[in-house]
Amino acid sequence: LIARSVEIDRLVLEDLALNLRVNEAGQANWAGSGIAKSRPAGGGGGGKASAQDKGGEMGELPISNLVLGDVRLSDGRVSYKDATSGQAIAVSNADFKASLPGLADRFDLNGGMVVNEQQVTLDFALDSPEALLSGEAASLKSDLASPLLMLGSDLRLQSKPQAAVDGTAKLDIVSMGELLDWLQRPLPAGQKDPGSVALAATFKTEGAKVVLEEATLSGEDLDAKASGSFDGSGDAPKISLLVESGDLNIDRYLPPAADGAVSKAPRRRHGEGAAKRAATQENDGDKGGAISDKPFDLAALRHVEADIRLAIGGVKAAGYAVGPIDLTTTMKDGLLNAELAKLALYGGDVTVSYTH
Repeated sequence: LIARSVEIDRLVLEDLALNLRVNEAGQANWAGSGIAKSRPAGGGGGGKASAQDKGGEMGELPISNLVLGDVRLSDGRVSYKDATSGQAIAVSNADFKASLPGLADRFDLNGGMVVNEQQVTLDFALDSPEALLSGEAASLKSDLASPLLMLGSDLRLQSKPQAAVDGTAKLDIVSMGELLDWLQRPLPAGQKDPGSVALAATFKTEGAKVVLEEATLSGEDLDAKASGSFDGSGDAPKISLLVESGDLNIDRYLPPAADGAVSKAPRRRHGEGAAKRAATQENDGDKGGAISDKPFDLAALRHVEADIRLAIGGVKAAGYAVGPIDLTTTMKDGLLNAELAKLALYGGDVTVSYTH
């Protein structure tokens, strides 16, 4: 510990079982643990000082080395049930092993589990945790696979002196209907399975600029592509984005909405409870309450340059249909220009030009 080196020769968790429940009011049995609570703004209220408060730099690691020997999970189990949606997920035979000869060496996490009677495997590798945490270039490869879903990435990441991302990421779903059935959130009765879905993205770094060469989304009634870039090397970060698509029918891919606490609550008279909601909203913002009516602080956007274009044939989601949408937004030197050339809505067309 004096040398800030941590070595774990053997750590084995056997027969670990978690029982997660959400009741009819939408309350989770793991809520209120305090794990996700944030510190008070500015570090006040007796909170712990950050690394910068202590005089350290963000790139400085709290330990000089970490060695993982026999570290694994054996025969883990998870049971999840949600009374608002009827969803039930059973995980069994969870076996995972982690290995790390040293922080500068390759970290591996491999294993598998049975999820609702289907085998899921995971392979994750990071060639140097020390390099990644220090902001230097590091390679990351990951593969999550099941009979219905494959998620993978092959990336090279760096954060200093500027952000850099190179490589690919992809998601392939064999059948959206079968996937939702497997996860116990089936499509509405009688709704046709839309079939396969594929999402892919390719990144490339050009000097100080991270380029999204192409991102594609494809499926039945889904056809979209995007490209863009981010350059954070100057005083004003520069963002460009182009999104183009035909008609996007999101509803075809969504299960029925869960019967949450809101729909089960008795209807209130107009204005009743508004003061109470306003008083508790600030403290309970992380619980999915109503959106705050406080104005957003957009001062930081004065130091951003952006050029964004959306050209979308139409969107159908949550029972609503909008589009075509043709929107161009630029921002420079604190000046925002937005040109909504066309928005088809409720049988009419909307055009807007805004400068601020």
